[in-house]
Amino acid sequence: SATSATGIGGIVANKGGLVVSFRFGITTFCFVSSHLAAHAHKLKQRNQNCQEILSETESARAIPDLDVSNQFDHIFWIGDLNYRTEMSAEIFQPLITSFGELACQLTSLPVPHKGASKKEAHHINWKRVQAAIATRNWTALLKADQLRLSQSRGVGFVGFNEGDSLFAPTFKVERQANMEYNKKRIPSYCDRVLWKSMPIGVGRVEQTMLCSVPQVTTSDHKPVVAAFNIGQSLPVEVSLGKPCHVYFTHLSVQLQTTTRRRDRLYCKFFTNPPGLLGLKSSYSPGLKSSHLSPPIPKSRVTKEVSNGAFVWTHFNLPSLKIWARHLHDLDQVNLIIIVYDEEVGFDTKLGTAVVPLTGAAEDEIKEVQLIHKMALRGKLTYAMKISEVARLSRRSLTYANRHSSASSKKGCEIQ
Repeated sequence: SATSATGIGGIVANKGGLVVSFRFGITTFCFVSSHLAAHAHKLKQRNQNCQEILSETESARAIPDLDVSNQFDHIFWIGDLNYRTEMSAEIFQPLITSFGELACQLTSLPVPHKGASKKEAHHINWKRVQAAIATRNWTALLKADQLRLSQSRGVGFVGFNEGDSLFAPTFKVERQANMEYNKKRIPSYCDRVLWKSMPIGVGRVEQTMLCSVPQVTTSDHKPVVAAFNIGQSLPVEVSLGKPCHVYFTHLSVQLQTTTRRRDRLYCKFFTNPPGLLGLKSSYSPGLKSSHLSPPIPKSRVTKEVSNGAFVWTHFNLPSLKIWARHLHDLDQVNLIIIVYDEEVGFDTKLGTAVVPLTGAAEDEIKEVQLIHKMALRGKLTYAMKISEVARLSRRSLTYANRHSSASSKKGCEIQ
């Protein structure tokens, strides 16, 4: 477990997060409970709070290079996340017909202008949100939700799932049994339950319940309850002899931002379950097995095809050994790829992509998101093949061909 304080000065613990990880059978879990920055105008700070929590909870990491959002079978992020409802004109106008009899009343409201006071803007937003609650227009409220907007813009909780809140917002309410809202705050879905799974485990999580509890009167929030059915991860039989081989036939990265040293990008590779890239003697089913692995495989980019787009050339495409006994065991393995920008004294992590090895033998071009601390940083494009038989490296193969040609001229035969 680990904690992070994100309150005033990064010290006060009225805001922050608690991270707990554990293993149930062979399935790994991580739970993050957090209380993020309050008030509607602090959206950017809320997303930054999440990044701070991921940075400051290193002791809960099983693999030091990865934050907790990218290494467990399943991660759940819960708490008072404080994301608010902003029913802007851009969101409201396309939905106006869904407000039924209240549509005419709402269209008569003035449109907030740049010179409008905060009080005027608050009043109009309040009226729109109250109309959505009165007509049980939960879809309109979720479209105006800051967390959902952050996800769609790629600035927060990218890759996380959430059930639709088909109930009234749980904040800010009077301390009574019914849903009476405090008019000083816009009614919002502050209390959330999100989750993210490794690609191979996505279908193993089923949310069976998501509801609020209006009868609780001890807070200005109404509690939110969620329930899930989660299937166990399937075992990977570890090889005690020869590994399986994964060969990339294409690897490229498209970044949203430029880097200072564009010829110095490289990748590191890990696996989920952990330890399958290490020596067979170092593998352990425990969370700490990666600490016993030999040096982590790296692969450096050598070609920039356009601004922010990088391609691994033929001779630098990665070739990896996965210590699984059979090819079908790779159907339960996720390959974790971290892209770095190499700099003097300190390498900058640009993002992490997770690739399922299921279907890797297809040699088909695929794309996955490149994410850093739950924010979108670009995309990774790849194609790969898998085999139980090792191939000569591309450099060795080129050397062998040249040597064979030279030897043939001398009358020699290469066996």
